[in-house]
Amino acid sequence: MNKKLVTLKRNKEFNFVYRKGKSFFTQHLSMIFFQNKYGGLRYGFSISKKVGKAVVRNKVRRRLKSICRDIMKDNEIGLSANIIFVAKKDIQNVRYDELSSEVIHLMKKAKIL
Repeated sequence: MNKKLVTLKRNKEFNFVYRKGKSFFTQHLSMIFFQNKYGGLRYGFSISKKVGKAVVRNKVRRRLKSICRDIMKDNEIGLSANIIFVAKKDIQNVRYDELSSEVIHLMKKAKIL
């Protein structure tokens, strides 16, 4: 059974996390993390036009969402936080397993896992 991934939708939600959150970086990905008091984990994905055309950006976004869903399924996370993943421009050439290990590494850095 797939758990529904709760995402950030509004511009003001993204801007709030950008202003107040802590940043963590890897080679292909940045993560901005803000711990809050409500609502469980909420994810946001920011993939700029520098990454590629719409098909490429959507592929990257789908991969990141799938990785987050797998992590939520495998780990019991009792934390309430907003997390934004920002893709760097060479991310389209990264394999799924490498991207997954980068996301896990970022989450461990932020002490989410």
